[in-house]
Amino acid sequence: GNTALHMAVKAGSFDAVKLLLAFGAILDARNLRNESPQDLLKSQEWYGTKDKVEKLFKKYKEGKRKPHFNPAQKEDM
Repeated sequence: GNTALHMAVKAGSFDAVKLLLAFGAILDARNLRNESPQDLLKSQEWYGTKDKVEKLFKKYKEGKRKPHFNPAQKEDM
């Protein structure tokens, strides 16, 4: 199966992706088809937010953003 992050990417929900990453979702998790959430991002229509998700993935992958959650904090993108 898919993780919650896989499902959020498949659904095209930037807010869900951002929330899951903030709570420590594993960016490199693989589903039964050996696809990561990043692989799924390449095949989904995002209607204007795909670039934002790619930037967010990159920040988490590079370690520039650590998992945390503060609902009062605004996203810096």
